[in-house]
Amino acid sequence: MSHFDSQAPTWDENPKRSLMINAIAEALRSHLPLREDFRVMDYGCGTGELSLAILPWVGYIEGIDTSKGMIDRFSQKIQERNLPNIKAKFMRAGEALEGEFDLVVCNMVLHHIPDPLLYIRQFESSIRSGGHLAIIDLDKEDGSFHPQGTPGVFHQGFSYEEIRAWLDYCYLEERLHHPSLHLIQKNEREYPLTLTLAQKPH
Repeated sequence: MSHFDSQAPTWDENPKRSLMINAIAEALRSHLPLREDFRVMDYGCGTGELSLAILPWVGYIEGIDTSKGMIDRFSQKIQERNLPNIKAKFMRAGEALEGEFDLVVCNMVLHHIPDPLLYIRQFESSIRSGGHLAIIDLDKEDGSFHPQGTPGVFHQGFSYEEIRAWLDYCYLEERLHHPSLHLIQKNEREYPLTLTLAQKPH
């Protein structure tokens, strides 16, 4: 069982995580032209809380995660609420993405990936012309956010320059960079969460 599989049953019980999700959803609604015909990919969706938060403003969401435990919990929510326009999908790390989307959301995922650029390139290929990419992650930090030895942590957040370099490499046009979308209270300090929005040229 993976680290995230073991955490899935209690993942939604953290009230700080709910505050973060609400802040992200409101920012996406405020800064993107979401429409009821939008197709959205939520990569690294976890138990689906962000997907469910933005569902009222879009047409279809495909939540993808490499944790079977997280996807099982998300699927349970979909079934309980009888939601026909949202799908929870398990994929192995590195597996090729399928379909075209108006928006790809990647929330607190990239610091768990050894080579983020590899995934940004896949996201770009999945975005329709004129569509958007939303990257939400920790600002560069000193390594204290995750307890020492936490499995699957490959980066201590990212600088704006790192994110901008990925976008430039993939020919994605930056539309917004919010250096402090939300402050995560942890370890008696605050860790800024950044939001970067980019668009695939028409």
